[in-house]
Amino acid sequence: MDLAFVRLYLNDFQSALKGDDSNDVRIAKYAYIQLLPCGILSQFSRCKDGVSFVGGIKVELIDSCETVLENVTNFFAYDTFIQDGLPQINWEFGKVGKDYYYRPLFLKITDLINENVYYSSRFLMTNMDSELSTNFVYTENTRFRGIPYDLKPFYQQVRFYKCFYKDSANTSNLKEYTQTSGRIMNYRNITTFIKSFVFDKLDIAIDNRMNEMFAHSIVYANDERIKLQSYESEEIVGDTNWKSAKISLNPQDEYFTLGVQVLEDLTLDLIPSGSYTVDLFPNDIVGTFNQVVALGVGTLKIYDEFNTLIVTFTEEDITLVDNEFTIDNSAFTKTLKSYYIIITDGLFIGLGCSSFKVSNINEFTFEIIGGQYDPEDYDTTNDYT
Repeated sequence: MDLAFVRLYLNDFQSALKGDDSNDVRIAKYAYIQLLPCGILSQFSRCKDGVSFVGGIKVELIDSCETVLENVTNFFAYDTFIQDGLPQINWEFGKVGKDYYYRPLFLKITDLINENVYYSSRFLMTNMDSELSTNFVYTENTRFRGIPYDLKPFYQQVRFYKCFYKDSANTSNLKEYTQTSGRIMNYRNITTFIKSFVFDKLDIAIDNRMNEMFAHSIVYANDERIKLQSYESEEIVGDTNWKSAKISLNPQDEYFTLGVQVLEDLTLDLIPSGSYTVDLFPNDIVGTFNQVVALGVGTLKIYDEFNTLIVTFTEEDITLVDNEFTIDNSAFTKTLKSYYIIITDGLFIGLGCSSFKVSNINEFTFEIIGGQYDPEDYDTTNDYT
């Protein structure tokens, strides 16, 4: 069984629409998985036909009518592996930065060589009611119920729409004894703290996978490690595709926030960096990002080792082409000491939710040092052994 909450279907959009629903369903299907516009969805595939891309891929957001809403190729990343003789992928999608409100969405992944198309099951991408959603992160240290964590160490991540903490349901384990006088004495009282969650609506596909997720030894709910006490789902309502559920979770007092795993954060390579003599110090500041960026509003400042501001550059001083920018720094006074660079948030704007700033004084540094000799005086004919 494919235990992914968001599954992939090869050349079969109707199966993506139906999911695990009964043929009895007559009421329009909702989406019960929520991706925040700046959030991330991470899953393993276990497509019965395998997932194999011969060439490059194009990833699009589509609606229930298969209308293309947006090209999101830059927000999808994957890694490949072979399981049971079939190629599969572990993948991440997110940080698109656009809110589609309550419109159900699907991923359409097209292989640009053989034109095979993989459709995902549906989800929402919105900040609406985000306070009433819960984000789960889960993993294992070995292969677990067919999920190949041994081949690809990976955290899976999914957020459920209108699944939220509602009440406490703490229990006490009271130990007592009776004295010869007949008085009852308490000598140990252990409280088990339980958080009671309400899952307002979920479909059969999610219900089929909830206990499997909670069976993992490592599970976090909204960044807090938890253990399942109970999960109880109701019956399907009439001829709809939804039911409700109650979840009781025991918090473990451990916390973890998952970053990107296959997707890439916005990073920068910057010149100057390292040590230079006065003669070899570059006249231009050159920065290369790992992704295409846009120029916003902000500053790039150079400070010396005594935290004295030496020079300030704004967006007016920057020439940007795709992912590389240049600043004329020829007027910089080359004094022998160390320096660091600070870049404000908003000067460079990445795709979607990607942002960039440098506030750590140790992140981008350089120094100007005295030369050990004049290269023109270096006699290469002499033997310096």
